Parts: sequence; C-alpha cells; structure tokens
Amino acid sequence: MRPIDAVAMVLKENGRALLPFLGSCFAYRSPIHFLTAAHVVRECQREAIVFIPGNGLMCPVQSLEFHPTADIAMMLVQPHPMNFVEPFVGVGADCGLGDDYFAYGFPEDSRPTGAPRPTPRMFRGYFQRFMKHSSHMGYSYAAGEISTPCPAGLSGGPLFRMVADEFAIGLATENIEAATELHAEENILEDGKPVRDVITKRVVNYGVALMLRSVEEWINNLIPPQAGSQRFYDDLADDPAP
Repeated sequence: MRPIDAVAMVLKENGRALLPFLGSCFAYRSPIHFLTAAHVVRECQREAIVFIPGNGLMCPVQSLEFHPTADIAMMLVQPHPMNFVEPFVGVGADCGLGDDYFAYGFPEDSRPTGAPRPTPRMFRGYFQRFMKHSSHMGYSYAAGEISTPCPAGLSGGPLFRMVADEFAIGLATENIEAATELHAEENILEDGKPVRDVITKRVVNYGVALMLRSVEEWINNLIPPQAGSQRFYDDLADDPAP
C-alpha cells in the first residue's frame, strides 16, 4: 500500500463553498472508518466531513465514537466509491527509543493574506521518549515524544514505518514546549540593587503522538479485525455510492 492513500482531511460543513479545515485523519481497516484526534472533531460532531484528496470526494460523517480518556476518535463516513482509499490494516509492533517513524498529514501553511492553507507534507524522525501524557486539553494517554513538531493541521494524521507501512503505529496529537536557559543576568539597578532579572531562553517544540498499541482494544471493539477492509471493499463494490 501507499500510506498517503489512507490519509484524508477533516472539514466542517458550514453551508458555504469553502469549508473550514479542522485536521487530518486516516482510513483504518476499511474505506469508511477513519481515525483522527478527538480534539479535531470534538466541537463539530454533526458537521464533520472527510475529504479524500485522491478523488475529491466529500464524505459526511455518519457517526463518531470517542475514547473515554485518550485523544482519539473513530469516524464512520457515508459509503463512497473505494478508489484512492487504501486503509491501514492494523496496529504495528511496539516502538523503542530511537526507532524511526514517518508522519503524514496536512499541516497549515500561513499566508500573507487569507486563511492558512492545509498542505500535504511528510515528516520523518525518531522517538525521543515515551510517557504517560496529560494534555492541556484534558486527555490522558500513552504517548511518544517525537523529534519533529506537530504543527496545526497535522493532528489526527498517522505515524507509520516504511518497513511495514500497512500498519499504523501512532496518531499525531499536539506539541509540547521545552525551554532551555541560555543566559541570565541581573540589571536595571535602583538604589544599588537589581530590580529585574533578564533571562534568555530557547524554546524547542517537540511533537506528541498517541501510541495506537495502547488503545488497540478500544479500536478492535469498534471494528474487529475479522470485519476488516476486504468485507467493506466487497460491500462497496456491490453497492457503490452515486
């Protein structure tokens, strides 16, 4: 498979020609089941649409399931022609420190005028550490800190390895900041005493990815392995959407 053929955009229906972009997602086990970050669709459960760039299809989300604690949601979309959608078949093996990954999605590029534009982009890096992540958005989950950032728009996109690219290993969620003190000095004297410290710091952004192995049981309860992609491909071939 080509992993990029599983990845799509999440949009919000607003009755206008230009739909707001919310984040990334990817097909999992079938062409009509998509995983994304829960925070991407939390505020638009009835208006979410999956846009498949390969053939320009707009697929309304029929139902949403949210994990009770982790930043992940499963979307069931309206059946559609299966062309250009090749889902990940399962969750990959556990990763270790220093293991490499690829991430793909649609981070937003800012423009001098107009709204930011989602841009397809591939990232490559390695896992720096693993931790129990407590997000500022209220989620808690087993996460990997990755060496590349997760810019706006990449949230919900898959992490995978080229050696077994049919398996997803993670889901991009957010950034964390680490500040390193480079220089500190006291100045602004008043009556011979310093009244303000000047501290120079460097802020580094690291990406955070939810490790899919930790939520695999939840995923399997929603779409069991035996009800995988082939069954859905067969159903869609027999009764394609117009």
